[in-house]
Amino acid sequence: MTELLAYVDESERPGRYLMSCVVIDRADAGRARSAARGLLLPGQRRLHFHSESDRRQRSLVADLLAIDVGASVFVCRSAPGRRTAQARAACLAAIVLDLQSTGEPVRLTLESRHNQDADDHPIIWAARRPTPPLTYEHVSGAGEPLLWLADAYAWLVGAGGDWQRRLGNSVRVIDVG
Repeated sequence: MTELLAYVDESERPGRYLMSCVVIDRADAGRARSAARGLLLPGQRRLHFHSESDRRQRSLVADLLAIDVGASVFVCRSAPGRRTAQARAACLAAIVLDLQSTGEPVRLTLESRHNQDADDHPIIWAARRPTPPLTYEHVSGAGEPLLWLADAYAWLVGAGGDWQRRLGNSVRVIDVG
């Protein structure tokens, strides 16, 4: 049985909250991290898609797709009275269920939101099943290149239009309400 590694980052857009999850087999993670680091410009410490110029974003899309990971973006639409925390909870619970549906053990890594990380614990505990095993942690986005990929997919799907079209069928977009 193989262990899957999953990396999650979020993006907020008017009327939508998006959580992107990239999944890779543990054996392939080192190669993917090296490829993600290779996308950095001299002096850059991390890749943060919204901070890149339009021209660089366009060139990064092809490079992003060349890094072979499974990508899904979970989208929660805003509704009157729905807070960001509720949208995050809906997306995160859907991610946990989706990951465990693979039948493989999963190590879930979420980009840290510092003082808000504890808010994720009850959501994950309520959503996860006893098997297959799912463990999780929160880490700094700067220190984990595979979180940069989750950030990029969330940004591209959130931007929609031509940006999302460029992804083709390489990402699953899942509406969670």
